[in-house]
Amino acid sequence: MPQVKQALIVTDDRALQQELSAVLKGIGYRVTSSRDASKTQEALGNRQYEVAFIGAPLPEMSWRSTVTTLKSKSRTTRVVMVTRQADEAEVRSALAAGAYIVLDRPVSGPVEAEAGLAR
Repeated sequence: MPQVKQALIVTDDRALQQELSAVLKGIGYRVTSSRDASKTQEALGNRQYEVAFIGAPLPEMSWRSTVTTLKSKSRTTRVVMVTRQADEAEVRSALAAGAYIVLDRPVSGPVEAEAGLAR
C-alpha cells in the first residue's frame, strides 16, 4: 500500500489554512493544521512531512527559529513561507535556515471575496 503524503500548515489565518488545506487534500495529502507553537510541536512528533506551509512565524519565534524547529524534527520537509509582512532580512534568514521558498500573499482572504465574486 502506498504511503500517504503528509503536509503541515502552520498559520493563525483561517482563510489561508482553508485554502491551502483544500488544495493539498485535492492532490492527495493528509493535512495537519496548527495555530500555535505547542500544537506545532505536538503535530511534529515523530511524523515526517513532505511539505510544511508556514503562514506566520510561531508566537515568540522568528521566521528563522520557526524553520529551524521544523527542520530539526523533520529534516526532509520542504518548508514554504507564505507571508504578507516578512522583511528582506527575515526572508534571507529563513532561507538560510532551510526554508525552500518564500511566497508573497498579497490578499487577506479568499481570492473570490477579495475580488467581490460570490460562489
